[in-house]
Amino acid sequence: MNCNILVLEDEPLIALDIAMTLEEAGYNDVVICHSIKEATELLVKITPKIALLDFSFKNGTTSVSVAKQLKESNTPFIFLTGNTQATIKTPDELQPAAHINKPFQGVDLVTKVQSVLNVPQS
Repeated sequence: MNCNILVLEDEPLIALDIAMTLEEAGYNDVVICHSIKEATELLVKITPKIALLDFSFKNGTTSVSVAKQLKESNTPFIFLTGNTQATIKTPDELQPAAHINKPFQGVDLVTKVQSVLNVPQS
């Protein structure tokens, strides 16, 4: 399975919107996971170039465990959150490449991904 971008988002419509935005920007290998378990199992099989992680889930969990797994494989990740950055508590060793606050514009998402991947912006 090819995967350039992993999207971990428990809200199906938001996940689909993110994937469509990225695909319109030319990122064809976008894989969506809707749960931490699903993402953890997938990351045993693949290593994406970048991951977009919803920070907080409806059941009260966070994506910190997935971020740790990504950090171990040197995969950059971006936290997506409806909270302000000040309220995100992450271990110091898990500094994400970026944060994006929800709601966000598609162009801002693509620009942030391109920046993290060091892709020249058009």
